[in-house]
Amino acid sequence: ELSDSVVQSIATLAASSRDANGAIAFKAIPGDPDERQLIVSADGTYQEFPSATKPRNTTLRSVDQVGVYVRHSIDKWGADPVVYYNPTHVIAVLDESGLRPSRNGRVTVALNESPQLKRLRRYDENRNDAWVSHKAFVQMLRIDLADCITPDALEYLLKALSTLDFMDASRTTSNVSRNRESLGSEVKAEIRANGDMEIPEQVTLEVRMFTDPALMARRVIVCKLETDPSNGRLALIPIADEINNAMDTEMAALGDMLRANVNSRPKALTNKATETNATEPAESPAYVPVFYGTP
Repeated sequence: ELSDSVVQSIATLAASSRDANGAIAFKAIPGDPDERQLIVSADGTYQEFPSATKPRNTTLRSVDQVGVYVRHSIDKWGADPVVYYNPTHVIAVLDESGLRPSRNGRVTVALNESPQLKRLRRYDENRNDAWVSHKAFVQMLRIDLADCITPDALEYLLKALSTLDFMDASRTTSNVSRNRESLGSEVKAEIRANGDMEIPEQVTLEVRMFTDPALMARRVIVCKLETDPSNGRLALIPIADEINNAMDTEMAALGDMLRANVNSRPKALTNKATETNATEPAESPAYVPVFYGTP
C-alpha cells in the first residue's frame, strides 16, 4: 500500500503530466522506502514496478561485445536500442523512451588510449616534454615505439642514431640549418650521425589508437625528428593535426564496425553438400541506429 506522501507525489506527477499535454512520465517516487518506480499518466493512473526491475547498467570490456548484448536485449526484452560512440566510450541505450524499466538501461565500453598514443599526445600538447637525451631517445625507439615503426625504418634509425657527435667549435661565421645552430656570433653547435648516414627529418609511426583487443588496426601519425645540438637533445613531435586525423579515421572505422555488429546476427543454415550447419550474417528484426556522439 502506498503511503500518503507517495500518493501526493503521484498527484503532483499527474498534474505536471497534464501540463505537458498528456505526456507519460517514468518516475521514482521521492521518499518511498521500497524505491519503487511508477509510470504516471495524465489522468492520475499509474503502473508500479518493483525495485527488482530497475534499469540495467552493464559494463563490457570490448566493443565487439556490444553487438552481442544489443541483439540479446532485442530478443529477450524487446528493447529498442540506440548506440552512441566517441573517442572515450561506446554507449548503447537499451530504450531511450524510458517507459520500460526492465529494458531501460545502458551498456558502456570505455575506450582507453594506447600508451604510444598517450605519449605522442603529450608531446603534441607540451613540446617541452618531447625533448629527451640521446640515450633516452634511442631507448624510446627501441622499446616504447618499436612496434610502431616498420622493421627497415627502425633499423635505419637505430644505426643512424646509435652514435652521434655533438660538437661545439669556435667559428667566425654564423650559420643556422637543420642539425646546426649558431650560438652568438662565434660558436656553432652541430650533430653528426653515425658514418655518412643522414638523420631523417621525419618519422612515420603506425599506432594503435586504443587498448581494446577488438581494435587492432593501426593509424599513421607522422612526426618531425627535431634536434637540439647545443644541449645534446632530440625530440619526436607529431605534425599538426596528425593525431586528430588518425582519430577521425579510427572513429569512422569504429562506427562501421558497430553498425555491422548491432544490425546482423548469425543464422543457422544447412550446407547442402555436407548437410552440416553453417552460419552467416542475417538482418536483425529491428534496425539499430548508431550515432557519433554522446547520449
